[in-house]
Amino acid sequence: MDATHIERIRQIALGTTALACLGYALMSLIQDRPDPFYWWVPGTIGTLAALAISLVERRAGPRETDRATDEMYLATQRGAAATAFWVGMALVLLAAVASVLELFDPRAMLTALGTGMAGTYLGLLVWRDVSGG
Repeated sequence: MDATHIERIRQIALGTTALACLGYALMSLIQDRPDPFYWWVPGTIGTLAALAISLVERRAGPRETDRATDEMYLATQRGAAATAFWVGMALVLLAAVASVLELFDPRAMLTALGTGMAGTYLGLLVWRDVSGG
């Protein structure tokens, strides 16, 4: 197992978690309820993703793990976090406007905001990683 395998597993695991979080957020708004499907699904997928990444890195060894988390990946993480911050601020603004206009149940908005922000960061991380920065 080499650095390329670690990167691919990481992309798949984090991408799946991002889809679960963003799907939960979107369904929460569409259904206008804080529990559009089982509440434990996004967290369980995230936990399984962390476990899969950890097991793959452990199996590959420290040398390959270091190669998979090089300076480019760390720069990709920082860029995704910076972009996700501003997207999160925009989501907070949209949630405030939606709250004033009473468009959604406040609990559904809070749920969508929380899972949406997590999914945004993970999605941006995977997208930037796949596209090369």
